[in-house]
Amino acid sequence: IQLILSSFKIYPFELRLILYQTSLYVIAMAIGVMQISDILTKGMKSKWVIWITAIFPLILCIDLCLHYPLKSEELKPSLRYITDHLEPDQTIYVYYGAIPSYTYYTQTAYVNFKNKIVFGNCFRGQDQNYLTEIQKKSGKTWMLFSHIYNDENKTITHTLDSLYKRQLSFKTFGSEAYLYDLGTPTQIEAHFNLK
Repeated sequence: IQLILSSFKIYPFELRLILYQTSLYVIAMAIGVMQISDILTKGMKSKWVIWITAIFPLILCIDLCLHYPLKSEELKPSLRYITDHLEPDQTIYVYYGAIPSYTYYTQTAYVNFKNKIVFGNCFRGQDQNYLTEIQKKSGKTWMLFSHIYNDENKTITHTLDSLYKRQLSFKTFGSEAYLYDLGTPTQIEAHFNLK
């Protein structure tokens, strides 16, 4: 069923392949644990070794239950926020780490922005290049961040905050959205001293 849904681009099978492989891994690990406990308990009268081998999976289960549901990089709330506040003349800058999630939500029709979308490039360790890329934009621009590497979002927003008033902002678990009025490209170039 999932392969059929994937062929119609409704559900991404290749991005969720690990979910389908999980049962195979669990079965293989269970057989391995049983084999190890059988080897260790041979010749022993007590079965205390079985209890010791069961402690690790028990700890993992407890940790999973305490932190359920798992949340990481929830882009949907940020997209919802942008959708609620988006105006026709605004541009959306998608940070490179958020591109896969953003692409998925556009393919599944969760979002369908008619505005100009700019996909950011990866400049790990070269924060000035992000600012060079952003300085090419003008007017009101949304900054959409997710899957952030090494606090690059803070560098970008800190610089923009020092130059412009942040008009709107939204933060959720693992994603952020900010609206700035970047002015004209020449103003930005003068501020950043970029050529």
